[in-house]
Amino acid sequence: VDNPTFSHYYYERETRKILNPNDLQDMAALHEGARYAKYALAIYTWVLYLYVHPVSGIPRLAEKGCVACLKSMNKRKRRNSGESDQRNNENSASRMENGEMTPELVSDYVFNANGRIEGDNMCHSHKTALLLTAGLKEADLVYAQLKSGFRDNPYCILLDHEWKSVVVSIRGTFSI
Repeated sequence: VDNPTFSHYYYERETRKILNPNDLQDMAALHEGARYAKYALAIYTWVLYLYVHPVSGIPRLAEKGCVACLKSMNKRKRRNSGESDQRNNENSASRMENGEMTPELVSDYVFNANGRIEGDNMCHSHKTALLLTAGLKEADLVYAQLKSGFRDNPYCILLDHEWKSVVVSIRGTFSI
């Protein structure tokens, strides 16, 4: 070690405490990981939601899911009766602010688009559990493919407005 010609082969190992609570970078990384972990868990939908909330999970999903069922049945009834969407278009136009779309208008546009959520059941329990787990509004769910099978892996695309990011959450095999 004292020989200067061989000094470049030796190094001093820096010892460092892992996730030091006094290191701002460590705490920021931990905070970011915790934030995105909820999105990673959300794609496991109602199965994980009921596992985490064994008592209150079913009533919460039923409450939110029944509302979604009633809304979709009402929309189907209006469509079948021939009622036009003129009223919705007028409502949407009144929610424009300075020529920009408001979050409500974006939500209406996205929810009226066909094919935004694939593979959910009639009561939307997958979507409901996903949103409850992630703590997001319906407008923040851009797309979800919830079919699960040999060739299908569920995934979703979410918007995180607070961190100004688009999140893609992909579920694995879900095997234990």
